[in-house]
Amino acid sequence: MKKMIVQLISAMILVFSFTSCGKENVVTSQTQQALMAHTWQMEMVTEYTSGVPHTLYQRGAANNEDDYSNIRQTYKSNGSIQFVDEFGDSGSNASYQLLDNDTKIRIGYAGLVVTGENLLVTGNQFAYTLKFNSTDSTRFMFSPL
Repeated sequence: MKKMIVQLISAMILVFSFTSCGKENVVTSQTQQALMAHTWQMEMVTEYTSGVPHTLYQRGAANNEDDYSNIRQTYKSNGSIQFVDEFGDSGSNASYQLLDNDTKIRIGYAGLVVTGENLLVTGNQFAYTLKFNSTDSTRFMFSPL
């Protein structure tokens, strides 16, 4: 009797493991599809102080204050981000979530979570703004690699 119960449980585990291996239907918005369509490289970083813009980085410019030329980001359907940071180090332990009808993006990495506003994703541009207060912010713009 005990042997039959063990066999029955083993059979149930085997059946459940096969039935749970199917692909799930993942619904993605047009914005998320466009975001996932490319690996994105940093194109421009503009800082706004008291509403006045100042370009910190422009791809290909000779007088950049900061070097973001190594930055690459690939957004996955499971909410993860594969990336290369400004120092050339790579990882896949960042995450993202689109919010408010795809007008905002929440990005998390190493315990830090930020929300980018004014999200723009097209076939050739991806951008968002981090607001610090009503007049100070930073706009990050990416282009496809």
